[in-house]
Amino acid sequence: MRRCPKCITPLTRVEDSGINLQTCGGCMGHWIDHMRLVRLVRLPLSAEAANQPLEQLPALVSEADSKNILRCPECSVDMG
Repeated sequence: MRRCPKCITPLTRVEDSGINLQTCGGCMGHWIDHMRLVRLVRLPLSAEAANQPLEQLPALVSEADSKNILRCPECSVDMG
């Protein structure tokens, strides 16, 4: 079973927009592999997502950013 690279909680499989991803019940983070991420990015935006200003994105990323080096839950290589 894969574990969250941030808090080591076991990841749970979920499906969103027909794309399988894994989520962490501990820190509420998400893990999605590269192939699925590409497919997800290519999906059309919902009306709600399309109306979100891009100016908010840096604050969201900074808030979620970890200064710790995390290990990939698939291959255990540092993602730093």
